[in-house]
Order: sequence, then structure tokens, then C-alpha cells
Amino acid sequence: MPKEGASASIGPAAARIVSGDDGERGAGAIEFALIVPFLLLLIVGIIEMSNVYFMRNQLSEIVRDATRRLAVGALETSAAEAFVLNRLAQTSDIEGEVAVAESETGDVVDVTISLSVPFADILLFDQLLESVWSGAPSHLTVNATMMKH
Repeated sequence: MPKEGASASIGPAAARIVSGDDGERGAGAIEFALIVPFLLLLIVGIIEMSNVYFMRNQLSEIVRDATRRLAVGALETSAAEAFVLNRLAQTSDIEGEVAVAESETGDVVDVTISLSVPFADILLFDQLLESVWSGAPSHLTVNATMMKH
């Protein structure tokens, strides 16, 4: 028991225990540095997948509209390709390849329009995808088939 007026001194280990500093000052920063690349990759992946899904819906809408117009006779077969490319140019700066086909089974005629665009034109971070996923598809293709009236 210390004498009256004498101050009690504690050692450095006890001071750390009392102050709550147990020698892990940089542990949070290191853990953050280890987690951030995975979080950024996840965020970029979510953004890319959302963009691809959005573009696929846009392309599908263009192809369905052209196929419907071709099926009901509002558009000629020769003009269907130009129609799709024109709508694609209005929607985005992406260039694609269009294929128009008619197939006859009995007395039923089906019209099919396919639109294929390079993934590199759709993706925001295409170089990142190429470095992470070497087997990524090179084109996004959408098709629509309807019975011609």
C-alpha cells in the first residue's frame, strides 16, 4: 500500500490495458486494405451486369419491334435490317450485325430477326473483364421469332 502523497506508477503493459491499446493500432487499416479490392470487384461486377441486362433488354425490344412489324406486313424483309440498325443507332452508339430469316413449315411462315453486338461495345470495363474472365463471350445476340400473317 503506497504511502499517503506517493503516486502509484504503473508499467507500460498495464498502461496499454488501462487505455485499451493492445498493440493492434494498424489492424483495421490492414483489414480494410485486404477487403477493398474484393468489394470494388463486386461493385464493378454489379454495375457491369446491370449494364449488360439493360442493353440486352434494349436490344430485345428493338428486335421484337422489327419482327412484329415484319410479321404483320408493316415492314418488308429487305427493310427489316435497315430498321433494326437505324433503331440501334438511335438508342446507342453500338454497331451490330442483323440477320433476317423466314422459314416455312407447312402453311405457317415464321420470321426471325437476330441482332449480334460485340460485348466490348456494351461493357463499361471491358479490359477488366478480359483480364478476369478469359472465356467471356465475344458477342451478345438476341433473337425474336414470330408467325407471319
